[in-house]
Amino acid sequence: MLDIQIQQNLFRVLFVFERLNKIDGRMQAIFETLKHRVTQIENFKDSNEFNQDVVCALTNLKVRFEAEYFLGFRYCDLYLQDYNMVVELDGDFHYYQNARDVSAPPNAFRNFFILLKNYKLLQISLSTFVLEREKDSIEAFVQNALRRFDGDAVFVRT
Repeated sequence: MLDIQIQQNLFRVLFVFERLNKIDGRMQAIFETLKHRVTQIENFKDSNEFNQDVVCALTNLKVRFEAEYFLGFRYCDLYLQDYNMVVELDGDFHYYQNARDVSAPPNAFRNFFILLKNYKLLQISLSTFVLEREKDSIEAFVQNALRRFDGDAVFVRT
């Protein structure tokens, strides 16, 4: 799956081609798909809404959690006590490279230290969440993500 920034840039390029009438049927289909996805993502960019939907889903599933939980070295978005799990809700800003350190992928150090402290880690990206919530209920999406930790899994990225 393409990340948000790439989808938005592809959409802009295809938009220019469409305006110049230089777009064929296949490119038109790609353009319409990207237009739909980019519009959804831009309409859902408010991280508070993203957080609220996940919090509501956890509440409806009767999963105990603490928001903005301090791990001893940083705060995390959510901590699920019964799972010993950190949930990080990554909006699109998490996927832009850090200008000072382009050698490490975004969130690599955060994820490393969370796992080093023996927490399980569920990383939910905004783009995946937006696309999945169309197909299923938010509760089903969150429940399916939690099920992926059955067994020995310690890190799941959606």
